[in-house]
Amino acid sequence: MNQFALNLNDMMQFSQLMIRLQDVVRAIHVPGRDVKENDVEHSYHLAMMGWYLNISGHLGYGSDKLIRYALIHDLAEAYAGDVSALDEKARIGKTQREDVALKRIAEEFPLAEAIIDTVRGYETLIDDEAKFIYALDKLMPMVMVYLADGRTWREDNQGFKVMHECQGPKIAISEPVSQLYDQLRILLLSRPQLFGSQITT
Repeated sequence: MNQFALNLNDMMQFSQLMIRLQDVVRAIHVPGRDVKENDVEHSYHLAMMGWYLNISGHLGYGSDKLIRYALIHDLAEAYAGDVSALDEKARIGKTQREDVALKRIAEEFPLAEAIIDTVRGYETLIDDEAKFIYALDKLMPMVMVYLADGRTWREDNQGFKVMHECQGPKIAISEPVSQLYDQLRILLLSRPQLFGSQITT
């Protein structure tokens, strides 16, 4: 039998990291369920969506890269936690907290160098695949809230204008995702009942 350089204790520790990531609850309600999605669900959903859009839209990106970026894009939140994109106060210091968290992960898992390098590549938007997943990550919450009939937006008294000003420029870095957003904007603006009492245009 072949002997591989695997360690059960190391595997269990990495599982604990994944459990911590699963414990990070996001602001977005899961459509059809009275729960909010967690980071693991979100990352898996983003990976599958990126892969699907790449093959269904004949985008020509490397699917393996898309999947890896999507799976690790929120890894630092296992220690840093998540904050809403629209919560300006909570986002103060977010980059610094996530950098500290990522360094901690690198120290705890020195054999995960390739994973950490992938996170860094994503953070610096090193290639078109990283830009695509970055933009898609901003679009997906809107799709999720739409599928949940606007519940998160209504509960947070959120209007379209603020959301668009925050996320629109980030989505614009990827042309394919930007085209999807243009379609979604038309749909959202035709259904103002999805939003809170704030101005929606």
